[in-house]
Amino acid sequence: MGDSLPNIIWLTVDSIRADHTSVNNYSRDTTPNLERIAESSSSVSFNNCISEGIWSLPVGTSILTGTYPNYHNTVCEGDMVPDDLKTLPELFGEVGYETYGVSGNPWFSDATGMNRGFDHFEYISKSNLTAAGIMPFARFILGLKRHSAGYTLDTSAHFTDFIALEAVKEWVDTTSSSENPSFIYAHTEGAHTPYCPPMKNLKLFSDDVDMSPSEILDFSKYVGKNIHKLISEEVDFTKEEQDALGVAYDALIHYLDSRIGSVYDKIKKSDIKPTILVITSDHGDLLGENGLLSHKISLHSGITRVPMVIHGVDLDKKDSLVQHVDVVKEVARRAGVSHPQFQGKLIGDRDYSLTHRSEGYFNTTTEIISQYNADFDTSQFHTKDTNSLVKSGYKLVKSSDKEKLYDLPNEESECEDNDVRIQLRDELARAVSELSRDSQTDQRAEFGDQVKQQLSDLGYM
Repeated sequence: MGDSLPNIIWLTVDSIRADHTSVNNYSRDTTPNLERIAESSSSVSFNNCISEGIWSLPVGTSILTGTYPNYHNTVCEGDMVPDDLKTLPELFGEVGYETYGVSGNPWFSDATGMNRGFDHFEYISKSNLTAAGIMPFARFILGLKRHSAGYTLDTSAHFTDFIALEAVKEWVDTTSSSENPSFIYAHTEGAHTPYCPPMKNLKLFSDDVDMSPSEILDFSKYVGKNIHKLISEEVDFTKEEQDALGVAYDALIHYLDSRIGSVYDKIKKSDIKPTILVITSDHGDLLGENGLLSHKISLHSGITRVPMVIHGVDLDKKDSLVQHVDVVKEVARRAGVSHPQFQGKLIGDRDYSLTHRSEGYFNTTTEIISQYNADFDTSQFHTKDTNSLVKSGYKLVKSSDKEKLYDLPNEESECEDNDVRIQLRDELARAVSELSRDSQTDQRAEFGDQVKQQLSDLGYM
């Protein structure tokens, strides 16, 4: 069964903005492995992949269901994947796939229902590092300085990506002896704050800053633990501090790229059937732009534009505008899966992107910020449900209380072209209408103590 169907491996590595990857022409050599994969036969790297949301829960749900946040409405803390939507592992399972999932991201867990449909699913918390098996854990501990921020009891300085991606590699071995095709999905912590790269990677770029590697790491940890306080102060960094944060972020991306490369090498060396490998991020991060950090409030392109590399397909359309939902539809089609809920377009057919940020997520963020500065000015931001549309080099960001137009890549000042504004306003209204639905659920996500601790480490609680 399924002899002609490819294996599908999808890696979502959290918080990587496209403009800090060398595969997208960044000045630092942060992603040599992504470049290597993109330049191999039957591969493509898209220059313009735009996420459907600005944080893991809505974007992860979009990837797992092939629908927009306006449709699945999993957009606020406490929301769960709606029961009436099929997930990719459920759909792949119906056509004979064995399905595997691993997550080091607390939003991608049984608490939110994102594990639904996987035959095998492991959530790796920092208090349960053996969840994916003893051998990945042992390799992590033996190489702790190479795969984390070194020997420290500070749990926020340790990332689980090594273990999660080692689990993927072990599943690649498993699939080589299976008659059925496999769908393997990993959603890792990635380059999420705090940026605590291994020292080896940090030293590659630290000469660009007049700080020692240890000082860079200490400053990055400070930023990661004080995101909301720093936003309340409008992120008043010196140039040296700004540069140091960028170095820490880039060094972490460089480390993650090495682990992605190890998965690719495992696939190439294994005796498995043809395999489609998708490598992307759910969103990026801001490093001080517009007085913001992380991915808390804004629909700035530093958050919404992400890398997208696909190996194992013949798609020579790297300059095409794409979104995750398009790639979902494409790989599902190649797996013999079609479903009416899929909202993606054919690769190459998209002429606009749509991204959503909910009022609830904004309120959760600003409530924490106001604890540090009760007079924090929220009027500069969109406070209600907000959507952005990118088309033909312009970006319209609109909510019921505010509207801003930008001529990309400039997002520092507004564009005054009223004809473009009217055109994109109509296009955005039409897109939101076509891609939305009213859906409510009584289910609420419930997080255990381990997940709550991890959310706290990542700056959510």
